Amino acid sequence: MSLQLLKASTSDASTLTDISKRAFDSDGFLGGPSTEGPPEYMSVSFHTEMARQGHLYKLTEEGRIVGGAILFLQGDELNIGRIFVAPEHFRKGYGSFMMQEIESMFPGVKEFTLDTPDWNTRTNSFYTKLGYTEIKRDSGLVYYSKRNLTENMIRWAESKLGSTEYAGWCLAFIEDALEISNQIEIFGGDSAKESCEMYKDALRGGVPERGAFVFYDCLCPSENGPVNWGHSGVSLGDGRVIHAWDKVRIDDYLAIEKLTALTGDHPEYLGWVALERILNQKPSV
Repeated sequence: MSLQLLKASTSDASTLTDISKRAFDSDGFLGGPSTEGPPEYMSVSFHTEMARQGHLYKLTEEGRIVGGAILFLQGDELNIGRIFVAPEHFRKGYGSFMMQEIESMFPGVKEFTLDTPDWNTRTNSFYTKLGYTEIKRDSGLVYYSKRNLTENMIRWAESKLGSTEYAGWCLAFIEDALEISNQIEIFGGDSAKESCEMYKDALRGGVPERGAFVFYDCLCPSENGPVNWGHSGVSLGDGRVIHAWDKVRIDDYLAIEKLTALTGDHPEYLGWVALERILNQKPSV
C-alpha cells in the first residue's frame, strides 16, 4: 500500500467533495439518525475554499485520491475538523494511516482535538483506540483530545538545558518533564534504580526510541556511603539523551557511561523503557 497524505489544491476539491459525500452518507447505514453529514460536507465551493486557505488535505494511493481531511492549526493546537475515506476503501486501515500521518506532520503540536457524533459507535471506538480521550459531550457530539506527550516532555526538558536546579535529582527531572508539561501524574520509584526495577518487564537494549526513559546503574553518594541509586534520562530518539547530571545536559546514551559520579563510579547502561509502559504503571498499594 503506497499511501500519502498531502496538501490538496483547489483542483482536487471536486473529487474530495464526491468522496466526502459518499463517506458521510454511508454513516446513515450504521445507525445514524439520517444521511446528513457534517456542515458543507457535499459542497464543492466549501472544499475549494478550504483548499485555498490551506486546510484541505488529500489521501492518495499511487497518485489516486482515496480520502481527505480538513485540519485547523491554531498555535500549538490542531483541530482535526474531519477525515473521510471512500467507502470502497473502508476497513483497509486508511483512516488509521491518515491519523498517524496527521500527528507526525505536526510535531510541534501539543494537543490534537476533534469531535464526532455520539450515536456513531464506529468513529467513537476508532478514536478511542488511537489514544484520544473523551473531554465532553454536548449537542449530540463527543469531543476528544490527545496530547503529544513525548514532544511536550522533550520541549520542557530542553528548556532546562544548562540549569543546575536538578543536579543530583535525575529521576525528578525526567518525571517533572513528563508530568509538568502534560499536567498528568505518573507512578515510579524513589530512585532511578528503583524505577528501573519497576519497569524491568519492559526494559529493552540498543538505541532508545524518542521519549523513552533511559536507565543506568550508578553508585551515588549518601550518608551511609555509596548507594546504587542509578541514573536516568529521556531519549531524544537519535542516540542522544537529555538528563540531569551536574546540570541538565545532552549526551550520547553510551557516552554517559564515561561520566564520573562524585563517588568515582561511572554509569552503566541498563536499557530503556517506552513511554507507554511508564504511563501504564499503577500506583503501589
